[in-house]
Amino acid sequence: MALAVVGTGVSVRGSETAASMGQGVPATPRADDLARQGSVSQHGITWTFDRPARVGEFVTGDWYVVGPVTVTAIDPRPLFGDEVQGAPETQNRCTENLYPGQYARNGSTLNMPAVVPPNKVTPRGRRSGLDSRMPMGAYDADQFTRLPIAMQPGDSLVSSISNVPYDGYPIKALAILTCVAGPQPPDAFRPSYCRTATCKPYLARDLRRDLLLKLPIPPGAGKVSPKDYADFFHEPWIDTVGFGRAMPRKKFAFYGSQIAELGGGASLLLLLDYPAEEKEPLLINMVQVGIDLHGLVRGGGDWPGEGGGAAGRKWIIMFAGLMLDDPTMHALSKSFPNARFHEDDQTAFCPVVYQGKTYEHSWSGARVIWTGHYGYRNGEFPAKRWSSGYGPTDLFTPSEWPSPWNEGSEGYRRNATSASWVAQTLAARLMHAEKLWDHSAYFAYVDRWMTQDDAKAVDAMVANVEAKLAAATTDEERTALEAARAKIEKANRGGTISCRSELLPIVRELWDTYRDNLPQAPDGGKAPPAGVTWK
Repeated sequence: MALAVVGTGVSVRGSETAASMGQGVPATPRADDLARQGSVSQHGITWTFDRPARVGEFVTGDWYVVGPVTVTAIDPRPLFGDEVQGAPETQNRCTENLYPGQYARNGSTLNMPAVVPPNKVTPRGRRSGLDSRMPMGAYDADQFTRLPIAMQPGDSLVSSISNVPYDGYPIKALAILTCVAGPQPPDAFRPSYCRTATCKPYLARDLRRDLLLKLPIPPGAGKVSPKDYADFFHEPWIDTVGFGRAMPRKKFAFYGSQIAELGGGASLLLLLDYPAEEKEPLLINMVQVGIDLHGLVRGGGDWPGEGGGAAGRKWIIMFAGLMLDDPTMHALSKSFPNARFHEDDQTAFCPVVYQGKTYEHSWSGARVIWTGHYGYRNGEFPAKRWSSGYGPTDLFTPSEWPSPWNEGSEGYRRNATSASWVAQTLAARLMHAEKLWDHSAYFAYVDRWMTQDDAKAVDAMVANVEAKLAAATTDEERTALEAARAKIEKANRGGTISCRSELLPIVRELWDTYRDNLPQAPDGGKAPPAGVTWK
């Protein structure tokens, strides 16, 4: 018997919660136990089969069908080419005019790839075939799978509903149908939609719930509960196009800083002393997202540094790996040494070499630096980024910057990265995952953000603007400099924590309480205090 968790899309089977209520782990059903159905529906999408087929649900509530089977119809009906009315769309960075005769709405993709080769339109390797309104050349007509769709065991089908009217995000809803060879254990996770056939089977009964701490719930938590966050991770995260353009834009902005805030805050909630039944829906859904993102890494995908857009994925995958005791997930740098991750690209220990000169510390004296908008990889900075304000301004005094306020570098350091990393960094430290993360500069940088005296840096930036204002000779110069001063004044200060507002008191109190007083590590080791790691 399953324990239904109402309102989350999760049926918790084989979990600690179910076991503690005397239900145990239900047996895997026999084929005859599964209903024969001619169609199944989820998130407003219906798949119709060529014949009634045996169907079941994963622990997340996603459907599987015992194959082989052929999908003969999908509702809403997929549209391609001349079937699409009103194309091409040209608003909100839409580049649909680049694909005449290949317009798409309500698209589906069988066995979605993580990356694809460049084509005549774009060099982008991360593209989607679900809707031809993908901005910035991110559409790939070859990924639009036409009906009828023959599915074999090991296949997955991602289907979508297009967003009308278009607002820059083409997708309204998504659902995944997985084809399997036989009935699945009732607590089985859905395999990743990428590299489905080679995805390891994972069971909720095997989750390492013993790793979840039971820290006292901070007084500032108010009425916050982990179960309130389960739905953020419920609908599949189809993270194959930058800035979440292939995701439904519903409950949160699918941008790196928000992903880091959400993943960090959610994992911290799971480390607090809430009842197990309150944690379970969030735990199940968050682990499923980690499995899906891990499939993208296995397929050659990654999330390199670029402004604030690609953060947060590494920790979600690692967290799922810790819960599932899978080293290929929780030790990503070892398992996938060529995969790039945003936070690691954007942090480094000095000395570093930039444009032929060696720098022993940041301009403010720190040994660890924020490496700039496009980061630092294998001892190299991207070429020709300094003059445009996207380089490692952390190495240079404000008077040496290419402009008084470099939105592409210092702006992103303060407003779209550092502050949003705090929650996930603390969660990783509480779970003693620093060595598994395998990039100590990242942890030291967050310590620096939280403990360095920021006033001197801000004063230097303001003084630089004031000096240039005093020397300005035109109204145009003065207007630009006053705008730069305003941005400096509004920018996040060191020690700022960025997260969902209701979580801010929790993250702040947990940082203040535990950063320098972490639970005992299994190996007896102790992390240095936050105030020294970056010096």
